[in-house]
Amino acid sequence: MNTREIDKHRTWVAKEQNSAILYRDYQYLKMLVHVKGGIYTNYKRQIELDLPRSFPHSKWLKNPATLKLIKRQLKIWCVYSPIGYYQGMLFLLVPLCYRYQGLDHISFFAFVALVKRLHFVNKDVVNYNVARKEKEEVLHVMRVLSHCCPEVRKYDQNTLQRMALKIEYGIMFTLGLNRCGLTLQNTDLILNYFLKVLYDKKDFIARLKSFSLAFLLCLMKGKISIEELSVLELNREALQAIIHCAESCGTLFKAFA
Repeated sequence: MNTREIDKHRTWVAKEQNSAILYRDYQYLKMLVHVKGGIYTNYKRQIELDLPRSFPHSKWLKNPATLKLIKRQLKIWCVYSPIGYYQGMLFLLVPLCYRYQGLDHISFFAFVALVKRLHFVNKDVVNYNVARKEKEEVLHVMRVLSHCCPEVRKYDQNTLQRMALKIEYGIMFTLGLNRCGLTLQNTDLILNYFLKVLYDKKDFIARLKSFSLAFLLCLMKGKISIEELSVLELNREALQAIIHCAESCGTLFKAFA
């Protein structure tokens, strides 16, 4: 990545275009690399199993140097955070490492921020007020969805509950990254949409809602059920349609506030 591209992303990395913060992250990561210990060995076998099946069609991920990078980032994560490794984390980390090749400090701290924003783990320790607010956001999405697609009102309770859980846990975001076709190149569409507001919690949540709604609307338009999500493959045109729809969802949410 050239200097111009680094400058372009400095806003979300450092909030106020402060290059000193980028340099601090760079030095901090260098320090973490040399810290011994951590809990990586507890998860090594699971990581070895998950790596080849996370993005099975990616030639970049099959490269030995790439595998070494991903494992090193996860080792650092296991030193940095006590929560350890959870399945699904690779759906976040791999696209970030692909995007910021040679800028490991940016990919690592973007990964840290995404895990935090998505409440990726330890959902049960979120305080009551936060949990209630998140439930309200999910209901808001479902309300708008039922207005746009009246057939949703005919769904049984189990289907609605599965749909609500996918919205609540940000599944559409990680699923979108994981189902970007045969290469990692298409992940830039989703990352571009979210990374701009990564350090703004309110805007990030708003975009997460919009993306979830847009994803579900596009699925329904294509007559694709929730059960088919696990085998879904999205090409660039489909992702562009979802992002375009998400960028237009703000008006709908305001209308049904």
